[in-house]
Amino acid sequence: MKFFTILSLVATLAVARVSSQNLQCKRRGGACVVQRSVLQRSCRKLPYDCGNTTAICCRNTKKYRGERRKCKRSPKCLKESGTCLQWMDVSTCTTVTVDNLCRGKSCTCCLGDNRQCGSSASCTQQGGFCTKKNKRNKYCSLGTVDETLCSGKKCVCCIVKSPGTLAPAPTTDCSCGRANEGVRIVGGEDVSTPNKYPWMVGLKFSDGFNGYSCGATLINNRYALTAAHCLYDPISSKPVKAKEMQVGLADHQQLSTNDDIPGVTRLVKVDSYIVHPEYSIKGYGEDIALVKLKEPVDLTAYKEIKPACLPKDDSNTYEGYNGIVAGWGVQDYNDGSSYPDVLMEVSVPILDTKCNGYNPSFKITKKMMCAGYKKGGKDACSGDSGGPMVVNENGIYTLVGIVSLGEGCAEPNAPGIYTRVSKYLDWIAQNTNDASYCSL
Repeated sequence: MKFFTILSLVATLAVARVSSQNLQCKRRGGACVVQRSVLQRSCRKLPYDCGNTTAICCRNTKKYRGERRKCKRSPKCLKESGTCLQWMDVSTCTTVTVDNLCRGKSCTCCLGDNRQCGSSASCTQQGGFCTKKNKRNKYCSLGTVDETLCSGKKCVCCIVKSPGTLAPAPTTDCSCGRANEGVRIVGGEDVSTPNKYPWMVGLKFSDGFNGYSCGATLINNRYALTAAHCLYDPISSKPVKAKEMQVGLADHQQLSTNDDIPGVTRLVKVDSYIVHPEYSIKGYGEDIALVKLKEPVDLTAYKEIKPACLPKDDSNTYEGYNGIVAGWGVQDYNDGSSYPDVLMEVSVPILDTKCNGYNPSFKITKKMMCAGYKKGGKDACSGDSGGPMVVNENGIYTLVGIVSLGEGCAEPNAPGIYTRVSKYLDWIAQNTNDASYCSL
């Protein structure tokens, strides 16, 4: 009995209140508390950010043990194509949640995409869901309508005014895909001016190399998108531990600090990463992964740290566009030490879905895209893996590809192979519902 009394006292001391409790956490009957191992049996972690790397949103499981019952169907929720969920299941909602549409103290409405409308990550990023117009104009009573974000006849994106919210909601005072106007990348040139592409980040590993081993793209305040193969040791083929990784923000010169911006250019620890479940180190496809930062990034404070925009949907193949690829990779495929100090960029034409007849030793799938010149000369190369290929759409830069693989670098009739981002929009949205996205 004495042992349990002491343990309870330790637990009580450990549950120190964080000064600024998160509103979303409180609305679920939880509290932002400092995480300790002794809390695990009595604390149910809820999927809400407390704004503190040492705090979690905690709900007492003993007090709410009887709440596991199913939620009753609600006409108000059904009207918005939604489903009533119990609070323990709310993390399964991949769109947005609204609290006042379901009956029951612990129930919330997950606003689901209409089955007749194509799901859209762009709509989800705006804090909305895809629904269908009806004759009575009662299809988006909770918010505002955007008719450009969802595919399907008479389908619109309903952007909720005050969501619960679990889905990636836009940060109203920031925008994505804005370059700071004023890659090696083989055959490329220096990025000018420095930090021109504020979504460009580097992955650094504790392997002794002073530069960035891979590139990545900042897509919101918590996650960077990269290639899955970057997260495996090239010699042992074993996955790299998250604690052995860092993400470089607002950097231009990778091997020196001469151009670092005080308080802006820095290395951020990695909390965890998510590799696509169908990726295999022995294969070639599904080469995509999400890297979660240890701390949220303020996307409003500095022009050097901004996210790239994701494609609106999967309708555009981007054939004929010029893709801009950036990275710190080697400049000469035959010289593995030819790493540049500064970020490099190159523009390459995006080919058709059949890669203009290119027939490599591996299969080109619909989830890949090819870019490069028939005569070669310009390409991504070793060290550029995971980095972005973006296209400029009327001044807005959209992330369409991730540097993945190729046969050599800049060889004739051998374009670079990129992961086609538009094929993974739902997967990205489902795995980043604890992050905040910027609007277009």
